[in-house]
Amino acid sequence: VLFGNIVKSKLPYIGAILASTIIGIIAVLKIFGLLNNETISILNKIPFFEMDLGWVVPSIIGFIIGLAISKKKEETIA
Repeated sequence: VLFGNIVKSKLPYIGAILASTIIGIIAVLKIFGLLNNETISILNKIPFFEMDLGWVVPSIIGFIIGLAISKKKEETIA
């Protein structure tokens, strides 16, 4: 309810879901051992990635980017 009153556009939510999905797919590849150690060490620079919560910060960033794009679109239309 809180976000529904503040954020009217679906774009921020899509950005958050897209970012978390990408990180989730990468995490699954890590779990199945399909990533080499060099790639994992690079991915561990993502906050919380080592604790399997690497989706948190990218989701927030995706939400903010989606929010900025939707605000820019509203300004263009108005």
